[in-house]
Amino acid sequence: MVFGPKIRMDLRTDKQVYLPGDLITTYINVYTDKPFKFNSALLEIVCIAKLFVRPVVIATGGSALVEKKYKTITTELMKLAYPINIPGNVVQPPGFSFTWPIKIPENALPTHYGSAIKITWEVRFVFSRGRLAGNIYQAAAFHVLQKENEELMRNPVAKKEIVDFGIAKIMLQKAMYHPGEKLHGIVEFVATEEMKIREIVATLKHVEEIGPAKFNGSRYMGRSEKTFAKLKLSKKIKVSPGDSLRLPFTFDIPPESNQKPSFITNDIVSLWLVQITIPRRIFKDIEISIPALITNSYRQQNASSAESNQTIENAFS
Repeated sequence: MVFGPKIRMDLRTDKQVYLPGDLITTYINVYTDKPFKFNSALLEIVCIAKLFVRPVVIATGGSALVEKKYKTITTELMKLAYPINIPGNVVQPPGFSFTWPIKIPENALPTHYGSAIKITWEVRFVFSRGRLAGNIYQAAAFHVLQKENEELMRNPVAKKEIVDFGIAKIMLQKAMYHPGEKLHGIVEFVATEEMKIREIVATLKHVEEIGPAKFNGSRYMGRSEKTFAKLKLSKKIKVSPGDSLRLPFTFDIPPESNQKPSFITNDIVSLWLVQITIPRRIFKDIEISIPALITNSYRQQNASSAESNQTIENAFS
């Protein structure tokens, strides 16, 4: 009886953590005891998503029906393949070793471990041997950080909306944050009519949205929302036309947010939101929210509480 070659492959990278646009240096070792023939050799960089979703079915007439039952699907959001030229498409014993640089795309999504969305990255060295023989490959995982934007890390951001009884405005000290940082903000209301307010609540929440979009040839959608902090900014109060409220607030961004950084694509979204809510008994609650972009990298925070409060007042003065 003739046995095929015994093949062993090792693949490693020069680091474990990278930024979009970085070069990964890959180290590949292939061992074989007999000549090994293949169709092609590829070095791949792959972004893999695991999504917790519900199937979307198009019914007769074109209307979309969303199934109740959730399922987990795995799909490749991005794959870049680079052919490796090996003479004769044959690996001769004892094998070979080589080093190859491969670039992470500039638009690479950050590594993400959420409730509905999990995004991971890996490099693969693949021997393609045709449909019947199957492929042989070795993979090495790595972590992608989110690129920081200095302007967003430094400049304040605000959102204004007209609500039922007046004008509401949320202001944040800056637009982008690190895990573990303090998020300082101010909410302002200017009343245009009389209203009794039971309370005003500020909430920090994380929201993941999926689709509806096609993955692996079928349509899916999904959503996850989790509240991480809630602050009561005011008790019962009555406002008259012309009255104004100015309420500061501070959230501690949870350390685990580094597992769930902010990003937006056409099909999947991860958002951290600061939401201001005025509950009402009969009518719909008044809500206004603003995104707080959170990265998946840490930075030591040295500012004192007094310095931080002074900074936010200056930012919105």
